[in-house]
Amino acid sequence: YTLKTVAEFRGFQKLAATEDFHGIKIKLGTDVDLNPGWTAGATAPEVVWTPIGRDAKDTSVIKAFRGTFDGQGHTIKNVNITTGEAAGLFIASKAIKIMNLKLDDVHVTGSLVGNSTAGILASDCNGGIDNITITNSSVFFI
Repeated sequence: YTLKTVAEFRGFQKLAATEDFHGIKIKLGTDVDLNPGWTAGATAPEVVWTPIGRDAKDTSVIKAFRGTFDGQGHTIKNVNITTGEAAGLFIASKAIKIMNLKLDDVHVTGSLVGNSTAGILASDCNGGIDNITITNSSVFFI
């Protein structure tokens, strides 16, 4: 499957809350700007991203991504992630591979409560990572 629009990327996030994509290759077919015009720290973001694999309505639902995600050299930018625990673009990845992806202006705020984890790419990653570039990004714990 190739995600060709921002709306398709958001749809993938919603579907990943119930589907682990085991053995499926997802490709990013375009750059994704989740908050056009947003400057981190200057203004509140329009969209707070729910990590891939977490249900936005029931945050106790976690589904690890088990497919392959190929960014094909595209950039995902202007991402604001604020969750209680397990924060990152992906909530957890048991992926065969996440590869060929650029992340720019990705800001993650996690919680210091319990066994919380946070990362720019994933809160927990047990799969292969190849050719990932991260710029202008940060992780904070509160």
